[in-house]
Amino acid sequence: MTKFMDGVYKYYAWVVLVLSLVAYFIFFTLEFNGSIQQAVNDYRTWLHLIFVTWLNVTMAGTAFDSGMQWGLMSDEFDTADKLNNQIIKAVNPKKKVFYKFIKHLNKTELENLQEDFRMSIGDKDENKWTKKEKRRYERLKPIVHDVEGFSLPLYYTATKSGKVGYNASINVGKSKRWTMFHRAFTGLLFGAMTYNVSFLWSNIGDAFASLIIIISGLAITFILIAFPNYFRLKHIVPKRVIMKDNLYKTFVENEHMFDNQKEHD
Repeated sequence: MTKFMDGVYKYYAWVVLVLSLVAYFIFFTLEFNGSIQQAVNDYRTWLHLIFVTWLNVTMAGTAFDSGMQWGLMSDEFDTADKLNNQIIKAVNPKKKVFYKFIKHLNKTELENLQEDFRMSIGDKDENKWTKKEKRRYERLKPIVHDVEGFSLPLYYTATKSGKVGYNASINVGKSKRWTMFHRAFTGLLFGAMTYNVSFLWSNIGDAFASLIIIISGLAITFILIAFPNYFRLKHIVPKRVIMKDNLYKTFVENEHMFDNQKEHD
């Protein structure tokens, strides 16, 4: 499974492109029979739309959870998570000193970029700069070390208010009630679709063609949601943790310079 997922990661853009072309081809092979008014007045039209929407919503949730689960189970994420937790434990007790270091580092990045620019134009006096050189100087964009979320775990959940919950208990009664409600909705949906309906063998071909189209759409939905989550946790997050670790090691090497500033602050 891991080799397959890594292969998809390597050719992900091509997979999406091919599926999109297939969907485009299918769309232009379709032909609408009947009138818009007839379709709107037909209860089967609305049942079909509700059913396909329900399928896509269900698939989206399944794809999101599947991608996250695959990523969380990867060795790369596990290693990155352990390293990230070590960094958090080390940084939290000395955050004030760490922020002083980051401010100094960002200021230094700007000063270095400005100095590089001056050297690139011949290190001449500013009053001799051309208008174009002045505009370029004013638009310089240095590297900015953004440490927002530096002390957060890699995987957590937060409410809209920004609170991070640590309640790990499960309300069995509540979970069961939601499951029963969800199943009841599904039962009503399928019941409405099959109520007073006669089964015609002549409709098998059209039904199968529609099913293929729906499955193709669900496959695209799954790939576009599940795989990005998996790739982020397996490939992107570990790389960012390594960058975080490098920044922390630089801080450790220079910590004494900023720790001594406490006496002057």
